[in-house]
Amino acid sequence: MGVERNTPKASPKKKPTTTLQYLFDLDSKSNGNGHFSNSGKQSSLDSENEELLSIITYCTFVFTFTDPSESPSQQDLKRLKLTQLLSLVKSTKKPLHDQFCHLWLPCYLPTSFAPSLHLPMPLSSLTYLMRKTPLLLLHLLGHTCKLAACGIGDLLEIWGSIINGFTIPLKEEHKLFLMRVLIPLHKPKGLQVYHRQLAYCVSQFVQKEPVLGGIVVRGILKYWPITNCQKQVLLVGELEELVEIIDPEQYRKLALPLFTQITRCLNSWNSQVAERALYVLNNEQFRKMAQEAMDEVFPVIVEGMEKNLKWHWSKSVRQLTQTVKVMLEEMEPCLYSKCVINLELRESAAQQEEIKRREKWKGLNGLLMLLLLPRISSSNHHIVYVFQLKNKAQ
Repeated sequence: MGVERNTPKASPKKKPTTTLQYLFDLDSKSNGNGHFSNSGKQSSLDSENEELLSIITYCTFVFTFTDPSESPSQQDLKRLKLTQLLSLVKSTKKPLHDQFCHLWLPCYLPTSFAPSLHLPMPLSSLTYLMRKTPLLLLHLLGHTCKLAACGIGDLLEIWGSIINGFTIPLKEEHKLFLMRVLIPLHKPKGLQVYHRQLAYCVSQFVQKEPVLGGIVVRGILKYWPITNCQKQVLLVGELEELVEIIDPEQYRKLALPLFTQITRCLNSWNSQVAERALYVLNNEQFRKMAQEAMDEVFPVIVEGMEKNLKWHWSKSVRQLTQTVKVMLEEMEPCLYSKCVINLELRESAAQQEEIKRREKWKGLNGLLMLLLLPRISSSNHHIVYVFQLKNKAQ
């Protein structure tokens, strides 16, 4: 038990009273030392503010330029006032007061403009985006150098989420967007900038309606690059993803053109393109597609494999080709050997045709020499005779 101690509370400090004498002293100090004398600056600021307020007040009047009662001199005066206002705003270092900004609000109200200048607002931002983005992409397709700098990847990423929400069956306008906008976007040189977003949009369409896979594959083959190896690698990967989701009923129709292009890629002198195409042949869906049209597809693949084993410069490509060859022989040994025999027969026939062609050209060259020899000899005799006459004259 302790004894309670009553500690006195600290009394609050008294604020100095603002008396009339205190104000007189403060005014005398400010006038004597000069630290608080801002009357000159304050007067200049007041004059600038008044001038700015008067200019803004005058400029708030809106001219329609269609009313005949408006005076051209007043329009010119407002133009001069606006120029003067611009110079004043540029010269001031301090931010403007809110009251100056509020004076401009009546100029930007919708009632200040003529009704004919009102633009129709879209029903929703999504509808507006779906209408304007295809037009923008079509415009950029004509200026392929601007595609990378216009944020087309971001636009396609937004469109990927929009396409994901489309209902089945797809509308005709959505299919036209796929055929006329998305598929031609595979053509520009800067495809690698936005290919990931573009491939996602295309795959969303094919997943909703697998029948569209045939249109997409033919469109990609139509815009296939010839010398751009980076684009070839990207497109081979996209075709591999599309084959896994397209309708199996279209395998037979797409097998020959698709495998023809894949064979050209595996025969490419670029090792990355060749390896990517060889990896595609290990895909189970590609093997199923090949089995749908084995008689048409297998000779094309076998010819490309044998050319790689004989002529390709890359050792890794030749090793990978040998691995794929073993897989194909295990899948269809009789057909593979038959294709190899037919390939050898075609090569021997081509060699015989080349030998015959060379012999024919050799015979034609000999016959031509026999026909031209008398003329050459007579011209030589004429040259010798002229030379002898010149010597006698000398």
